[in-house]
Amino acid sequence: MDYYSYINEGIKKGNMIMDQIIEKIQKLQNHAMKSEELGNEAEAQVFAAKIQELLLRYELSMDDIAVEKMVEMKEEIGSERVRWENYGLESTQRRCNWIEMLANIITKAYACKFLVHPCSNHISIVGHKTNRELAVYTFVSLVRAADGLSTKAYQRVYAQNRNEASGYRKSWLLGFCSKIQERLQILKNNPIAQDGTNLSTALVRIDRKREEVENYVYIDMGCKKAHGLNHISTHNRNGYRDGQEYASKISFTKGLNKTSHQMKALN
Repeated sequence: MDYYSYINEGIKKGNMIMDQIIEKIQKLQNHAMKSEELGNEAEAQVFAAKIQELLLRYELSMDDIAVEKMVEMKEEIGSERVRWENYGLESTQRRCNWIEMLANIITKAYACKFLVHPCSNHISIVGHKTNRELAVYTFVSLVRAADGLSTKAYQRVYAQNRNEASGYRKSWLLGFCSKIQERLQILKNNPIAQDGTNLSTALVRIDRKREEVENYVYIDMGCKKAHGLNHISTHNRNGYRDGQEYASKISFTKGLNKTSHQMKALN
């Protein structure tokens, strides 16, 4: 067994153990609720104490258990095509590098996969219903923000000095994507925001659902991996810096713990 297979096997075993622990807590929770309904307060307290013990031992919260209950409903995996004309953006007959970069970043954060469409900048996002809705919402919001702000920033720089505008917008978008990726990784490693909001229920546990979605894409749908586009080669230092600066200001605490129809704009 090579190194990566060994690591992946360890992750699978770890997830299986955690699933068993969460299932045990859910069963204890059901027993506690039934005891309360029957008026057996002493028995309910015993179950509650055992639940608290397991939560502390494995560093879980009731939010984690609530998310697992939601997923337990066996949400079907499906696909949603993002048609940019529906969001006031331009649909083109060619793939778009930075849009695919951002799609890759966002879908990884939400345990989804993205599909490209030949001769089109449309993206399809595949995943479990709740995760997919969150991914689509976040992805579309970020694309709309990046497209509009990068264009305005380029026009401002061009009006001041045409020479400094060369490669500015492409670099702005690259900087934006890289900062979003960096911030999502930080949220994954440290899910408690500065205001105390726990984001662990929003940035879903990747390892648990990724394999299911990948099997759906490559086996059930029969998709093949697309050829990657060439990296953005033109580099404008100011553009890259400005793109990162804007991405650093976007709030991920607004809406990420809400369903898609309740969410507010990220910016």
